Amino acid sequence: MKVDYCLDVIVPPPVGRELPRLTASWIERGTSMFLIRTVFWLVILVLLLPTNERQQSEVYGTAQAAAAKTFLTNALQVLRVRHDARRR
Repeated sequence: MKVDYCLDVIVPPPVGRELPRLTASWIERGTSMFLIRTVFWLVILVLLLPTNERQQSEVYGTAQAAAAKTFLTNALQVLRVRHDARRR
């Protein structure tokens, strides 16, 4: 047995018009579309991953450089905050 319920809308409808009702089936359609979109983008991501070793090493090298830069930037910021805290 399927329960057909509606979500209450806080805003009153305009005079002479009725607001659309959000039913459970509408929510289920929204959920299934979210899943379809998620799967689509994951497939695109997997297809764009490098396959040969040269491309993989380039990607890993770039990722390592970005991680090192991020780490050093964060470490310098922490040191500045500590230095400023000691001065007070």
